[in-house]
Amino acid sequence: MIFILFIALLSFTDADKQCPRNSMYFDYETCNPNRRSQCPSGFTCRKSRDTDRPDLELYLCCESGDMTAGEWFAEALIAPQVFPQAPVSIIKEMKLQPLDERTEFPDVHIGDEIVVISFPSYATGTIRSVELSQAFMSTGYYHVMTIVDPGYRPFALFFSYNIPCSPSPVIQLFNNPGQPTSTAQRFITYMENTTTVPVLESYRALYVVLVFRTNSPLFVQSMGNNYNSFITGETLMGHCKDVTCLLTNSTVGRELGQPLGGSLFYLTTKRSMFPTSEQPLRDESSSRYLNLFILSLLAIRFLI
Repeated sequence: MIFILFIALLSFTDADKQCPRNSMYFDYETCNPNRRSQCPSGFTCRKSRDTDRPDLELYLCCESGDMTAGEWFAEALIAPQVFPQAPVSIIKEMKLQPLDERTEFPDVHIGDEIVVISFPSYATGTIRSVELSQAFMSTGYYHVMTIVDPGYRPFALFFSYNIPCSPSPVIQLFNNPGQPTSTAQRFITYMENTTTVPVLESYRALYVVLVFRTNSPLFVQSMGNNYNSFITGETLMGHCKDVTCLLTNSTVGRELGQPLGGSLFYLTTKRSMFPTSEQPLRDESSSRYLNLFILSLLAIRFLI
């Protein structure tokens, strides 16, 4: 009788924990949103609440199937902090370029954790195609932007634009050999490498994928006033030093508007795409990690 009463009391205590919108949680074990996901498939680490202790910072593995694009981006602290507008919808799935001639990636979905440290030379994930949640108009042009670690410096940007729309919800960025799928399509890369990352055993990067659509082709002006000729990442960025500026204060950003689809996932590699240093110079001023560090210092000072 005492044993049964103890179980009932424990269940009653744990029932005070709630996931956002009362969605289902996997168990009562807490998780860390800043670490590689500890949650099973169909769940993600989300900020939750304890009704008995509302001031307690609590994260649980909560069901993720009903999350919106806005919730994913907000809880990753990238919208509106980095991206002024969250995507309208979630990208259904994405395909990455194969690891090698014999090794294909599985389809990638929002929130996925991909670990490829057994391939020591692999550093950068390249999106080969994306499938939207539904087919949009068959006229116009798609533009797909992939940003790696957007809340940091260094960060990387890959921009495939002027992809002709089709009735299919699948947008092909590259053919198998890695070539653009259309003569109208353009591809730009930008690597912010004025800073370095620390030397680590492995590197976990956040990949954010955004899909835009415009009625007309997107034109990026080069230094010689010729459009789409000798375009570089520096040309695209212009005076901007970060993605927020690019999407809000540039002509290209204003033409793109709100992304109609978006996704995010994490890729852990043995090698970093960015320069590394034993004494890192990485600027994390806009990251949640610096904020957590400051909060920790304040907590210690309060306890003292």
